[in-house]
Amino acid sequence: MGASAIAPELSVRANAEIRHWTDGNEADLHVSTMDAHGRLPLRGPALAMGWSPGQDLALVVRDGVLLLSSPLQPAQPRSGITVVLDSRWRLLLPYGIRVHSGLEFGIRLMVLAAPIEGLAAALPVSRVVSAFLGRS
Repeated sequence: MGASAIAPELSVRANAEIRHWTDGNEADLHVSTMDAHGRLPLRGPALAMGWSPGQDLALVVRDGVLLLSSPLQPAQPRSGITVVLDSRWRLLLPYGIRVHSGLEFGIRLMVLAAPIEGLAAALPVSRVVSAFLGRS
């Protein structure tokens, strides 16, 4: 799913505001910084998605974008690898994914939580800036 497929339908709120969802056509935009242990804080996006600490999530990397989702039913098969939100709402990104994706300590990631899509997506801020400025 590309951003162009969902962008016309979504209004985006900025980081500081966290509230209960009243309209299914909204998305939440956050910026998170990966720590030295490879953990990504996701409290805001997780709250927007209705996720809680200890919950299993499916992680898929597609075109350099980290995609997180939760199955609708526990028995439903899902693609990707299983990751878990820790008690402090952080997600430990597996070492292989960090290396393959070039994610290093201190990297800032834009995280878009789209509850109606059942998906959160994260990509490096530097990639967004490069695309905005027309660099590859």
